[in-house]
Amino acid sequence: MKRNALAIILVMILLFIYAGCSRQGHPVVQLREVNGEKMLLGPVQYQDILRYFSDWRAADSSSQAQETVIRGFQKIKNPVEVVCFLWTWCSDSRHGVPPFVKTWKAAGNPEIRLKIIGVDRNLRDPQKLAPADSIRRVPTFIIKENGRELGRLVEYPESDSFARDFLNLLNKQHANNG
Repeated sequence: MKRNALAIILVMILLFIYAGCSRQGHPVVQLREVNGEKMLLGPVQYQDILRYFSDWRAADSSSQAQETVIRGFQKIKNPVEVVCFLWTWCSDSRHGVPPFVKTWKAAGNPEIRLKIIGVDRNLRDPQKLAPADSIRRVPTFIIKENGRELGRLVEYPESDSFARDFLNLLNKQHANNG
């Protein structure tokens, strides 16, 4: 009898440990409804956006990463943080973000860290990150190196994609500083 109780307690402890470890690095995200609109707010994983929104899955599957831009991402040697603020229901976000994410994933460069933050129609999120960063339009990509903001890519790409704009911004910054 004591053995069974001990085994049950051990199994429960292992389940708690497993549940805690499985969530590390991937916060549990819930779909929220605000004024009848479904959205993800705050830090989100790209796969969560794809899981909850079929129009994003369609945009993602039709987007392409360009080989020259992938190679440019792969050549980045200094740590760069990209913080992307978006609306999950916004066509500009849905059009511009998937090609960037696809390029980032294809490059597989650990020096480029991407963080995605979902905001509501008032450009707010639960952690108040968007107001702190003065977000006015979405998507907004904030590019940082060594904690210093290098620049922003806002709403529409200047070139054919935000991924290419990202490389252009980094190249311009390094040319001006080098």
